[in-house]
Amino acid sequence: MKLVLFSPNSSMFIAGPKLEIKGEERDVLTLNGVVSIDREEKEALVGYCKKVWKEVISKSGSDNFKGHVRFDLVPRVSSLERENNTTYSWDLEPGGIYEINVNSPECGAAVSALHQAIPKLSFLQPSPVRRITEVLEKEMGEKVYFLLGEGTVKSQWGGVFFKSLSRASKMKFLKASLEEIEKSNTFPLWRFGDIRVFGNRSSEFREEVIDLLYRKQLEGQNLFNSISLSRREDPGNKKHLIREGERELLSEDDVLWAMEEKDLVLKPFFGSSGNGIYFQRALSPSLWEEALRECLREGDYGLFRAKYLPKVDFEEGEVAFDISPSFLAQGEDLHYLYTIIRLDSYQRYESSPGPYAINVAQGAGFVGTLLDE
Repeated sequence: MKLVLFSPNSSMFIAGPKLEIKGEERDVLTLNGVVSIDREEKEALVGYCKKVWKEVISKSGSDNFKGHVRFDLVPRVSSLERENNTTYSWDLEPGGIYEINVNSPECGAAVSALHQAIPKLSFLQPSPVRRITEVLEKEMGEKVYFLLGEGTVKSQWGGVFFKSLSRASKMKFLKASLEEIEKSNTFPLWRFGDIRVFGNRSSEFREEVIDLLYRKQLEGQNLFNSISLSRREDPGNKKHLIREGERELLSEDDVLWAMEEKDLVLKPFFGSSGNGIYFQRALSPSLWEEALRECLREGDYGLFRAKYLPKVDFEEGEVAFDISPSFLAQGEDLHYLYTIIRLDSYQRYESSPGPYAINVAQGAGFVGTLLDE
């Protein structure tokens, strides 16, 4: 893995556009450089994701799932060295997984928005749009309808993303109206925005739109990302990621087990952006027990081994990062698209609510760049 900064003796990060997120205006930052992974590292990441995805599809029975999916992975790093005043290199391998985002991940749109806000980056950093359109042209045909959700972040980034896709491809990307969706099953339909049927987050589409999309999916519309109305069949259900030494929180026995264990993380199977997550090491035994009993009452919670991001010590500062490959999924098959990296100062990561909330993807506002060969 290699980081090449754009210029020596400069800040590692560049301020990007401001976004209103949950009523608060926040800066979106991006890396002042380019990160790349070599072929061997890319094959290791892709192979790891394919193995996990096959297990998830087998457990969920979601053989007909289609869509853009992102794997949020914990990296392992070693052998960090500075090659010159702008270049670092180190060895990378996958060290675990936090979640699979099957809800129309916004990372490609985020990079497009950053590149629009900082034009020089569009010439210096690779773009996800080219890879997305290459795979879509091969797998999806000549035309794709695009339906944009109503969420704050999606509405700000989605329009930029749509224009970027349209410019980059010979395919026709058409903004879909509900009337057009009602009339046609012929062409693929990309719904860009969250549909969260489960958990405590609201969806970015009105209920009548979700009903229409699900009906069209049942009628054979090539819809991505697919909509799951069953908890078990949702491939984004973190229950499918439980490994040996971890368990679902179902009973008093599980509470007692978790009180005796060390360094667990308690998180909802259908949560997002770090909401509803409790780190055992951050709580006293009494508060940990209180959290366990509260989540037991709520249901749909799991007890996982906590996974922490490595500290990478650059001369410009200590950084924590995670790594997220994206794919076009068709059943158990994954077609590789691109990989993003999300970074933050290690001090902020270590002291963030949770702590270590970056482990579970805090939503918009991440610092990132695209990884490629």
